Amino acid sequence: MPASATETATATRPIEYNYEPEKIERHRPPAAGGNITSSGNGSAASEKRETSATPPPFLRLIRRDKQCWLLPWTCFHGVGYEPDVATGDGTGKCEHLRLVFMSHDVSVRGHNLGGVVDAIEASVLRELREVSESYQAATAGVAAPAPVVSEINVVAK
Repeated sequence: MPASATETATATRPIEYNYEPEKIERHRPPAAGGNITSSGNGSAASEKRETSATPPPFLRLIRRDKQCWLLPWTCFHGVGYEPDVATGDGTGKCEHLRLVFMSHDVSVRGHNLGGVVDAIEASVLRELREVSESYQAATAGVAAPAPVVSEINVVAK
């Protein structure tokens, strides 16, 4: 049975969409961000930011010599924290973190690293960056200092 002319005309007419762009913008998810970041000086500093429901996919490790690693959190196995160990050069005391990933072992030495452990536990740590000795000396007398990373060593397994 042949279709009528009006049925054929309506069947081939393009569909019109009626939407409001401002409603789409309002329902867009917030930009990725966390409340623990590296302030560029080696410390993991707390900042008030819009928090994201998803944790960062990678941990970025940056040394003073510009070497950089991006290690996926999906390959993270655990962290060990030692609050009172000898420095790498044997001249004093520092704190030590050992982060274990599937294919890398990461050793971090510095001061006030308990906040880094807390950031790992909260799944918000994005970056650790070594700082120069001059910055370390400048933060020595601060009452509530931020974590200071003095040495990062990454070893592939």
